[in-house]
Amino acid sequence: MRCSKKKENAAPEPLQVKVDTYVLETDLNLLYDAGRKCLDLVEKYRNQWYYDLPGWRKLDDWRQRFKAAERVASKTVFGGGKDKEKRVGAAVLDYLQVGRELNAKISASLWALCDQPVAPADWDTLAWFQSSWSSADGLFLY
Repeated sequence: MRCSKKKENAAPEPLQVKVDTYVLETDLNLLYDAGRKCLDLVEKYRNQWYYDLPGWRKLDDWRQRFKAAERVASKTVFGGGKDKEKRVGAAVLDYLQVGRELNAKISASLWALCDQPVAPADWDTLAWFQSSWSSADGLFLY
């Protein structure tokens, strides 16, 4: 058996690292799932439990707009072409803008519930999804 001593001034060997290339896709999906679930809850609270949540007449339009922004961002991330990084940044920023607008609208609806008799379990559910929504938005560094 042959032993060799390491030289004190020798350069360290390079690291071999595996990188997850699907992180952005996962973050895009997390934001979409949080927003979609919040929209589902708004619809349920209005239509099944009859809470008064004004300003949601165009709920389906919000669903389509949010989904469209997610699809554009996702397709841009996984597509190719010229100036991809610039296009990805623009698409993700647009998606985040739509998400922030939706978050503001959902937050306003939570405030509107303050003047109504709401079951504690309903409050807990709404608050949890709204906080998940805000956390998902914070995943992006753009």
